[in-house]
Amino acid sequence: MRGERYRRWQQIIAEYYNWVKCMSFDGERLWCGVHSMRGLISYEPRVGILIKYEKFDGQDLPEACSISTKAGLLVLNDSLKIPASGLSRSPSTPL
Repeated sequence: MRGERYRRWQQIIAEYYNWVKCMSFDGERLWCGVHSMRGLISYEPRVGILIKYEKFDGQDLPEACSISTKAGLLVLNDSLKIPASGLSRSPSTPL
């Protein structure tokens, strides 16, 4: 029982210990990579929505250590190029 409580506290602390490691604005959305989280988060200021993206084209996205936007593409970790339009907003994925 005690070990179970300790693990739960570790999980709670881990959930609040994450921070934005990198970000880029594409003119429409602010894209962020978060410490210890695979995938991306986007913020759309016009509608005030945060969305988490874990997959693109059926593949898991890596943890983003760097992100930039170039000509409609998101470039993750200086190597993975993803069309920003391919990560469309889905009502099932808001945070």
